[in-house]
Amino acid sequence: MPRKLNYSQPFLFAIDSRQFAESIGLDWWAAKKLYDDKWLSFDPEKTQIDNEAMQAEFLFLGSLVAAGCDPHILKRLLADLEKPYSYDLSRMYYDWPSRQWKDLPHKKPPIEIAREIIAAFEDDNDTDSLIEIKTAVQEAIDRFAEGHESDDGADDAYDFDAEQDNIVSAVLVLLWKIAASPLVDKPEKIVVVGKLFKVFQRLPKVTRDEDIRLNLTGPLRKYGDHEIYHFWTIELNDEGVIRVSSAGHFYRPQTGGDSFTAMTWEVVPCSEPELSDYLYGLSIVDDADTFENEVDAMDLDSGGYELSVDDPSLEGWETNEVDESEEEPDVTDNAAEPFSAAEQALAALSDMKQAKMHGEHHPDPPESCDECGCQLDENHFFVDGRLRGELMWANMCPECFAEKGEGIGWGKGQLYMKQTNGDWLMTGGFAPGD
Repeated sequence: MPRKLNYSQPFLFAIDSRQFAESIGLDWWAAKKLYDDKWLSFDPEKTQIDNEAMQAEFLFLGSLVAAGCDPHILKRLLADLEKPYSYDLSRMYYDWPSRQWKDLPHKKPPIEIAREIIAAFEDDNDTDSLIEIKTAVQEAIDRFAEGHESDDGADDAYDFDAEQDNIVSAVLVLLWKIAASPLVDKPEKIVVVGKLFKVFQRLPKVTRDEDIRLNLTGPLRKYGDHEIYHFWTIELNDEGVIRVSSAGHFYRPQTGGDSFTAMTWEVVPCSEPELSDYLYGLSIVDDADTFENEVDAMDLDSGGYELSVDDPSLEGWETNEVDESEEEPDVTDNAAEPFSAAEQALAALSDMKQAKMHGEHHPDPPESCDECGCQLDENHFFVDGRLRGELMWANMCPECFAEKGEGIGWGKGQLYMKQTNGDWLMTGGFAPGD
């Protein structure tokens, strides 16, 4: 049996567990689940990696999961090893015919080991395992492509720590408030909100090739003989420039009205954010406050707020360009129904540029969810996808997908959004290269 690394000498500088997970391509949720499922001996969310044994254990388990091992395969691979799994993958290999880990007499090229594994499954006529390997390899290729899509340029990141920026934190809170409010009364609004939420979640990485804008206007408030209303803007252009602003309008009958700006926050690739604060000059604005306090005080369910969005990639898709001369289909337009949390997550995964380009609709939409039996036309989305940890596929409503779905992507699942004429447009899970 291969030997473990037991070096407990502390590192001079501890390694952040989340950053280390990202460096090996391991999803943070999967990293935490390794501890929850009692494979990993320490909680990565609460503990930094401070010695070689911890690093080896995290790398050993994380590499297996990142390569596509599901819980069933992981259980098989770890059956004969001792906890904690602080093994060095570069010095060992898994011998599939004997179902044992062995020391490498001479370090074999990874491709040679992979060929031996495939050959062993082929000899055993184990088609299911070969399909799992094929799927895992394709997923790894997709992750690699996503992670390196902007590596050719030098400006693939902004120069700041997004987690320490108060404006970024406030924007994320504002987007959640909007998504959960009655203001999201059309599919295109939740798509834009979802896109912007994803943009701010992935900071300091740069998002390009999007030109989106969100405008929120607050209620009119009266203070004596004058009245004030505020408006807020969040926008991203196709060069990766993000801009957030807080502004408003002041009106007094004797002097007329004028607009004012309370704050602007802007960041361009490779640069730090520029925050311009104008509160010191707004003494006549009775309710002037910081952007963070404004967001915290917002009650979007109280009425008086208006939301508008702008995204050129969405033009025309919501109607499917139905000929007005034809009789409109007798279907219920559920655009005004609220979006659930599960649907908000799916909206963020929708790629409307690809959807508009391909215009691919489901040829024979299912009527009900295969898992819970609910009527799919009562939802804004459904997923035709693989069940998590299984080879079976199912048509799933958003809630069942969140609980049981493998993911959105080629070989994992196709995402469909309901259109106003009742059709289901594919908005995610396109074939590689599309």
